[in-house]
Amino acid sequence: MWRTLTTLAVIFLLTGCNNPPYDGEQQETQANSSGTLKNIYFKEDNKTVHGVVTGQNCNPAILFIHGAPGDWRAWGQYMGDTELREKAFMFAIDRPGYGGSDHGLAETSLKNQGDMIMKAALDIHGGPFLLVGHSYGGPIQVQMAIDYQDKLSGNILLAGAIDPKLHKPRWYHYLASYPPTSWVLSDAMNITTKEMMALENGLKAQANALKDISVKTTVIQGSKDWLVPPGNATFAKAAMVNADVDLIELDGQGHFIPWQRYDLVKKTILEYLKNAKGCE
Repeated sequence: MWRTLTTLAVIFLLTGCNNPPYDGEQQETQANSSGTLKNIYFKEDNKTVHGVVTGQNCNPAILFIHGAPGDWRAWGQYMGDTELREKAFMFAIDRPGYGGSDHGLAETSLKNQGDMIMKAALDIHGGPFLLVGHSYGGPIQVQMAIDYQDKLSGNILLAGAIDPKLHKPRWYHYLASYPPTSWVLSDAMNITTKEMMALENGLKAQANALKDISVKTTVIQGSKDWLVPPGNATFAKAAMVNADVDLIELDGQGHFIPWQRYDLVKKTILEYLKNAKGCE
């Protein structure tokens, strides 16, 4: 009996902690509102990255990176925004393991994820890219800023998980890693669990290279975020000593900034687009 109750508790916690407050079908409908949305597949070494694109290819490029769990639909409202479509070429991906990107196959290396995502992006656009990511997308953005600075025009981190001291696995991640809990969780939730179990070590591996990042970065963080603690934002600003880091702290805001503060995120994107370059 106790195993059943524990399993149900873990499922409740994982679902409550990780499911963002948006309707995937509604987001997809918004993204398709222009009728210009296209599916893109990049394949290399038996691995696949799926994403969707919209906008004119010669416009400055935006690359959206979702959290854990999730898929490209997290950014549907942005992809369907008329003003953004007119001013940018937008690419929203399914991170490896989610959606159409080798669904159910975990890739816990931040570097490997960043490499695959950047290769997929460069396959359809020469860049540079403005990275916009949320939550687990944050450390992947940071890794891409370390490895591909010449391909980036900016970096907007929304509640990004950056500080290794703040992201140790929680008790329910341990329980969710093994049967019977793992048997009843969805593929996406099992991928999320594996990513969270590996995140601390991944963040430790990239921490010393944060000082090498020079691309302009905006960090937007809520003061009431209990999934990605506010200390991540101050850590990012302190660690990226060679970058122009703009820290925006939102009093009373929780974790779900991309949807609850769409107005602010869009405004921040448009500020970057003013100085971004498209095709020569």
